Amino acid sequence: MPELEVRNLSKRYGSTVAVNDLSFAVEGGRVTGFLGPNGAGKTTTMRALLGLLRPSSGEALVEGRPPAAMERPLHTIGAALEATAFHPGRSGRNHLRGLAAAARIPTSRVDEVLEMVELTGAAHRRVKGYSLGMRQRLALAAALLGDPHILILDEPANGLDPQGMRWLRDLLKAQAAGGRTVLVSSHVLSEVAQTADELILIRKGELVAQTTLAEFTAGGRAAMRVRAADPETLNAALGERGGKVGHDEDGALLIEGLSGEEIGVLALEQGIALYELAAQRSSLEARFLEVMGEDGGEEAAP
Repeated sequence: MPELEVRNLSKRYGSTVAVNDLSFAVEGGRVTGFLGPNGAGKTTTMRALLGLLRPSSGEALVEGRPPAAMERPLHTIGAALEATAFHPGRSGRNHLRGLAAAARIPTSRVDEVLEMVELTGAAHRRVKGYSLGMRQRLALAAALLGDPHILILDEPANGLDPQGMRWLRDLLKAQAAGGRTVLVSSHVLSEVAQTADELILIRKGELVAQTTLAEFTAGGRAAMRVRAADPETLNAALGERGGKVGHDEDGALLIEGLSGEEIGVLALEQGIALYELAAQRSSLEARFLEVMGEDGGEEAAP
C-alpha cells in the first residue's frame, strides 16, 4: 500500500481550477521530487494530503486513509509548508516545546531535533532574529519532532546557503535510507537532481509524468559536447549539415541532431582538431524545460 496517494483529486476556487483529476502514489524508502512551475498546484496537493483543505472531488490518502483519520498526526506525518508560521517573540526552543506539549512528545525530543537541524546554538534566540535559512531549519525541526515516517516539504531549500543545501540533501537521503517517505517540492532543480529517486511532475494541476530521475533525464534530447581548435568554423559547418548548436557554461559546443561519428567526419573534412567529443546527458533542468516549455506554462492558482 502506498504511503501517500491522491486519487482523481480536484480542487476548485470558483472558476479557478488549482488541481484537476490528479492521481499518483508515493512509496516509502525514497525521496520523491514534486515538480512543476509556479501555480501548478503543488502546494494545493500537499495541503490536501495534510488535511488542510477539502477536495472539490476525489481524495487524498495517508496510509490508505483520509488524513483526518490519523490518530497521532505528528508521529505519522511531518510537514514544512512555509518557514513563517512562528511567533516572532518566542525562542526556537520554546516554539518546539509548545508543539511537543500539544502532541505529548517528550521535551527531550526538542533538543534532539534542534541538534539534527544544527540550531542548538541558536535555540534560545527569538525567532524574529532568525535568518530565512534558520527559519527553514526550525520548520524542518518541527516536521521531525514526532519522528514521523512520512515527510512533506514545500521548498525546504529556500534561503539556505550552499552548505545548508548540502546539509539538507544529506538529511533527506538519510531519512529515505531509514525507510521513511519523503515528498519534496523545489524549484532548485540542481538540488533535486542530486537528491530525488523519483519524480512527479504536474502542470496546470494535471499529471505530466511520474518516473524515476534516471528515466526522465535519459528521455531528453541527445546532445554531443565538443571542444575544437576552431569552434566558429566548426559551428558554421555543423549548422549547414543540420546540426542544432548551442553552448554550455564552459563555452563548449553542444550539438543536437548529429551523431558523434558525423561530427568527427565533418571536423576531419574541415581540418579542425577536436579536443573533446562526448555524449552529453540531459540535465534535469534541460529536460524539465523541454517537457514543460520555456515558460513552464504558468497559470496562477491559489
